[in-house]
Amino acid sequence: MVYEPAQLEVNLEMAEISAFSGERREWEIQSRSIIKRNSMLHLQDVEGELYRDRLPPLRLQAETGNVDIDLGRIELATIRLESQEEGTISGESLTWASDREVFLLKHISMDTGTAHIRAGSGTIYPHSGKVRLEEEVEVRFKVAGFSR
Repeated sequence: MVYEPAQLEVNLEMAEISAFSGERREWEIQSRSIIKRNSMLHLQDVEGELYRDRLPPLRLQAETGNVDIDLGRIELATIRLESQEEGTISGESLTWASDREVFLLKHISMDTGTAHIRAGSGTIYPHSGKVRLEEEVEVRFKVAGFSR
Protein backbone atom coordinates (compact mmCIF):
# COMPACT_ATOMS: atom_id res chain seq x y z
CA MET A 1 0.00 0.00 0.00
CA VAL A 2 1.37 3.42 -1.01
CA TYR A 3 0.67 6.40 1.22
CA GLU A 4 -0.50 9.50 -0.69
CA PRO A 5 -0.47 12.72 1.36
CA ALA A 6 -3.66 14.76 1.19
CA GLN A 7 -3.54 17.92 -0.86
CA LEU A 8 -3.16 20.91 1.43
CA GLU A 9 -5.58 23.78 0.81
CA VAL A 10 -5.67 27.06 2.73
CA ASN A 11 -8.23 29.84 2.12
CA LEU A 12 -7.42 33.42 3.10
CA GLU A 13 -9.31 36.69 2.80
CA MET A 14 -7.60 40.07 2.36
CA ALA A 15 -4.01 38.83 2.26
CA GLU A 16 -0.78 40.51 1.12
CA ILE A 17 2.17 38.94 -0.74
CA SER A 18 5.57 40.54 -1.44
CA ALA A 19 8.53 39.48 -3.58
CA PHE A 20 12.15 40.52 -2.97
CA SER A 21 15.32 40.23 -5.02
CA GLY A 22 18.08 40.42 -2.43
CA GLU A 23 17.31 43.58 -0.45
CA ARG A 24 15.18 45.10 -3.24
CA ARG A 25 11.39 44.76 -3.18
CA GLU A 26 10.14 43.69 -6.63
CA TRP A 27 6.38 43.78 -6.09
CA GLU A 28 3.69 43.75 -3.43
CA ILE A 29 0.10 42.67 -3.99
CA GLN A 30 -3.06 42.43 -1.93
CA SER A 31 -5.89 40.09 -2.82
CA ARG A 32 -9.47 39.85 -1.60
CA SER A 33 -9.25 36.06 -1.73
CA ILE A 34 -6.26 33.70 -1.83
CA ILE A 35 -6.55 29.94 -2.07
CA LYS A 36 -3.31 28.03 -1.47
CA ARG A 37 -3.07 24.53 -2.91
CA ASN A 38 0.36 23.04 -2.22
CA SER A 39 2.82 25.48 -3.87
CA MET A 40 0.19 27.41 -5.91
CA LEU A 41 -1.68 30.53 -4.80
CA HIS A 42 -4.88 31.42 -6.66
CA LEU A 43 -5.82 35.12 -6.34
CA GLN A 44 -9.03 37.13 -6.86
CA ASP A 45 -9.39 40.93 -7.08
CA VAL A 46 -5.69 41.82 -7.01
CA GLU A 47 -4.21 45.27 -6.27
CA GLY A 48 -0.66 46.30 -5.54
CA GLU A 49 2.53 47.96 -6.70
CA LEU A 50 5.47 47.03 -8.93
CA TYR A 51 8.62 48.70 -7.61
CA ARG A 52 11.31 50.26 -9.81
CA ASP A 53 14.77 51.69 -9.07
CA ARG A 54 14.73 55.51 -8.86
CA LEU A 55 11.26 55.59 -10.47
CA PRO A 56 7.82 55.85 -8.86
CA PRO A 57 6.12 52.45 -8.46
CA LEU A 58 3.51 51.28 -10.94
CA ARG A 59 0.06 50.80 -9.40
CA LEU A 60 -1.40 47.41 -10.36
CA GLN A 61 -4.92 45.99 -10.62
CA ALA A 62 -5.90 42.53 -11.92
CA GLU A 63 -9.04 40.40 -11.87
CA THR A 64 -7.30 37.11 -11.11
CA GLY A 65 -3.85 35.64 -10.70
CA ASN A 66 -1.69 32.64 -9.87
CA VAL A 67 1.57 32.51 -7.93
CA ASP A 68 3.81 29.44 -8.21
CA ILE A 69 5.85 29.60 -5.02
CA ASP A 70 8.28 26.87 -6.09
CA LEU A 71 9.09 28.55 -9.43
CA GLY A 72 8.92 32.13 -8.12
CA ARG A 73 6.48 33.05 -10.90
CA ILE A 74 3.35 35.22 -10.87
CA GLU A 75 0.74 35.39 -13.64
CA LEU A 76 -2.06 37.95 -13.54
CA ALA A 77 -5.09 38.20 -15.86
CA THR A 78 -6.98 41.30 -17.06
CA ILE A 79 -4.45 43.78 -15.74
CA ARG A 80 -4.07 47.54 -15.46
CA LEU A 81 -0.84 49.35 -14.56
CA GLU A 82 -0.90 53.05 -13.77
CA SER A 83 1.68 55.77 -13.21
CA GLN A 84 0.76 59.44 -12.78
CA GLU A 85 3.82 60.48 -14.79
CA GLU A 86 3.69 57.83 -17.52
CA GLY A 87 0.01 56.96 -18.05
CA THR A 88 -1.70 53.57 -18.06
CA ILE A 89 -1.08 50.12 -19.51
CA SER A 90 -3.92 47.59 -19.79
CA GLY A 91 -3.52 44.04 -20.94
CA GLU A 92 -4.83 40.51 -21.08
CA SER A 93 -2.04 39.14 -18.88
CA LEU A 94 1.16 39.97 -17.03
CA THR A 95 3.85 37.42 -16.10
CA TRP A 96 6.84 37.91 -13.80
CA ALA A 97 9.45 35.27 -12.97
CA SER A 98 12.00 35.67 -10.18
CA ASP A 99 14.84 34.55 -12.45
CA ARG A 100 14.15 37.46 -14.85
CA GLU A 101 13.71 41.06 -13.78
CA VAL A 102 11.11 41.87 -16.44
CA PHE A 103 7.32 41.85 -16.72
CA LEU A 104 5.88 40.16 -19.83
CA LEU A 105 2.52 41.43 -21.11
CA LYS A 106 0.03 40.15 -23.69
CA HIS A 107 -2.48 42.18 -25.76
CA ILE A 108 -1.45 45.62 -24.53
CA SER A 109 -3.17 48.98 -24.70
CA MET A 110 -1.19 52.02 -23.46
CA ASP A 111 -2.28 55.61 -22.97
CA THR A 112 0.57 58.06 -22.30
CA GLY A 113 -1.42 61.27 -22.50
CA THR A 114 0.18 62.18 -25.86
CA ALA A 115 -0.30 58.82 -27.60
CA HIS A 116 -2.45 55.70 -27.56
CA ILE A 117 -0.50 52.51 -28.30
CA ARG A 118 -1.63 48.94 -28.92
CA ALA A 119 0.53 45.83 -29.30
CA GLY A 120 0.23 42.05 -29.23
CA SER A 121 2.93 41.69 -26.58
CA GLY A 122 5.50 43.65 -24.67
CA THR A 123 8.18 43.62 -22.02
CA ILE A 124 8.50 46.10 -19.17
CA TYR A 125 12.00 46.57 -17.77
CA PRO A 126 10.93 47.99 -14.39
CA HIS A 127 14.29 49.17 -13.11
CA SER A 128 15.07 51.24 -16.21
CA GLY A 129 11.50 52.36 -16.96
CA LYS A 130 11.74 51.06 -20.55
CA VAL A 131 9.04 49.19 -22.45
CA ARG A 132 9.61 47.03 -25.54
CA LEU A 133 6.54 46.42 -27.75
CA GLU A 134 6.14 43.66 -30.34
CA GLU A 135 3.54 42.07 -32.62
CA GLU A 136 1.37 44.46 -34.61
CA VAL A 137 2.32 47.66 -32.80
CA GLU A 138 -0.02 50.60 -33.54
CA VAL A 139 0.70 54.14 -32.33
CA ARG A 140 -1.82 57.00 -32.54
CA PHE A 141 -0.55 60.41 -31.49
CA LYS A 142 -2.85 62.93 -29.85
CA VAL A 143 -2.34 66.30 -31.49
CA ALA A 144 -4.04 69.43 -30.14
CA GLY A 145 -6.61 70.85 -32.53
CA PHE A 146 -7.14 67.59 -34.45
CA SER A 147 -9.88 65.07 -33.81
CA ARG A 148 -9.33 61.34 -34.00
